[in-house]
Amino acid sequence: MADALEFPEGVRLARLHEIPGAEPDRSALWARVQQARIVPGYTLVDAPNDVRFGHYAEINVNASQIWTVFSDLCVALIPDPATLIAAEDDIEPHRIVSADVSTLLRALERYQYQLSHDGFLQFGLVNDSPEEIAEVFVTPTKHFKVWLNDDAEFRSVMDKHELRECETIEFIDEYPRVTTRLPEGSAALIDRQKLWEHISQLVSGLVQ
Repeated sequence: MADALEFPEGVRLARLHEIPGAEPDRSALWARVQQARIVPGYTLVDAPNDVRFGHYAEINVNASQIWTVFSDLCVALIPDPATLIAAEDDIEPHRIVSADVSTLLRALERYQYQLSHDGFLQFGLVNDSPEEIAEVFVTPTKHFKVWLNDDAEFRSVMDKHELRECETIEFIDEYPRVTTRLPEGSAALIDRQKLWEHISQLVSGLVQ
């Protein structure tokens, strides 16, 4: 079995005293947490014929690899122009700014630590045309959801990062979990209320 997944700094499995509810329910949930087998890897399934993408994947990625896997998948799978979609936590993601993939990745890269570890942020890039859709999305718990049309390119990125295909895979959002704030005062952090506006300005060349 693969090694246990390296979680982001802002997301972890709950401890017994952090699970709410009546004692029998808490005990049952705690037993599930103790038996969790959350490992790096991915699932890939074929899409129905009546949709605009050929395959759908979900991926567990070690926190230290989140940015590189994200950027490699975007370069491999998403045609230009792309749109950054993002939101906080459980809010429906919305469109932020559009540009070519390389421009968007350059703007996002300076905040890769925050994007990879802040469990209150979700983000992705999408190319959405009448003919097809390609999207790489990172959830608040930092597992990936990918809508794609080129499974050979996708598998190439997975092989590069030594991520293996699994018949089934567990994700941290299936279990009781705790989301915590990242350490304050880090130069790598920006107020999340201002993050997407700042990235949009970077893409537009309004700030350096």
